[in-house]
Amino acid sequence: IFEQTIADNIAEAMVKALDKAIISGSGTGQPLGIVNHNVPASRIVSLSPSEFGQYATWPTVFAKVPRSYRSGVVLILNDADWHKHIVGMVDSTGQPVARVNYGLDGSIEERFLGREVIAVEDLLPSIDEASVGDVVGILVRLEDYMVNSNMAITYRRYFDENTDEWISKATMIADGKLADPNGVVLIKKKAEPNGGE
Repeated sequence: IFEQTIADNIAEAMVKALDKAIISGSGTGQPLGIVNHNVPASRIVSLSPSEFGQYATWPTVFAKVPRSYRSGVVLILNDADWHKHIVGMVDSTGQPVARVNYGLDGSIEERFLGREVIAVEDLLPSIDEASVGDVVGILVRLEDYMVNSNMAITYRRYFDENTDEWISKATMIADGKLADPNGVVLIKKKAEPNGGE
């Protein structure tokens, strides 16, 4: 039971660490995150919180993705933004623009303007809490991100004499970066026109 629990915990921790590195990794000792890549300036969009919640904003943002990259593009944003700003959004005729479908197995499929939405909790800040200039959303084909790893995971356990506790340490050697950043759109926060954040 202990070995199975440790294996499950390591696997969960590795997936979380990879997710974080793929989104915001520094590239030093970890993969280079999407938000830290050199994305063409024409594909960086700055939105204020009030613009973020308006339907008219989003077709323009989605149009920044070149047509040749649109197949398979997903929108990654903070879960709070998805629920506060997007789920209740309606178009000019009052029709909801976001879709949340529930499968027979209870799985939730979230879509916005025909694109899959990946709502995350702690990988990107909410536009309401972010600082001006922070990336708050990403449009990307995840298949364009490459991870290089032999998936070899080392595990060791040792006793720390200074703290009188056992330390369990698992390490995976992995690197990664965008193979092609030309289809990525970064959505950054800008200040409200009236000077507020």
